[in-house]
Amino acid sequence: MLYYYIYAVFKDNDLTKISRSAAMLLALIAERDMGAYEIVKALRALNTERWLPLSESTVYTTARLLVRQGLIRGHGERGGNAPEKTVFSITESGRESLRDSIGEYLGSADAANPEFDIAMVFACAIKRSDALARLTERRDRLREAIHMAKAEGERLAGDSRVRPIGVCMVRHNQYLKEAELRTVLELIEIAEGDKIWKWSVMDDLRIERGGT
Repeated sequence: MLYYYIYAVFKDNDLTKISRSAAMLLALIAERDMGAYEIVKALRALNTERWLPLSESTVYTTARLLVRQGLIRGHGERGGNAPEKTVFSITESGRESLRDSIGEYLGSADAANPEFDIAMVFACAIKRSDALARLTERRDRLREAIHMAKAEGERLAGDSRVRPIGVCMVRHNQYLKEAELRTVLELIEIAEGDKIWKWSVMDDLRIERGGT
């Protein structure tokens, strides 16, 4: 458990990669230029607190970090009598980093994590062919894992020295992988059947430009 915690912390703060919160911000800003308050509204509308809680202060802090890294740029914008606000736009480096992250998240080893949720929401941030390649690799890996779990479960079930709870644990892993496989197969079907392969989360949420 301690090892997993340490790994998770360093994984999300690896200096060679962007964090999950950074990926979310890049994905939203890639769809259209927006200020931090608009990003906060979008995250609330997406109900991301259920699977990736991001406080308002985290959004502002992450935006400043992305500016320093050259992944987004900010410029002042004034509307009417409202005070000037900073609006962010994504850079080419930011788009490249976003594509790398979404591709990696689609092919990640475990579906029960925020990365896979981010990848599903913003799958169109990468090419359809790249998404299908990642999902196909994941599908094949899952099928192999399910096959191995089934074989192991059958082997243990036939061993009188193994308690039934041990067999159940192996089968539980098999069932989880089977459920994940169903999701991946559905995503492949969606990607193959989507004629446009370009949808906007911000348009779906119908969040208007504005805010401070």
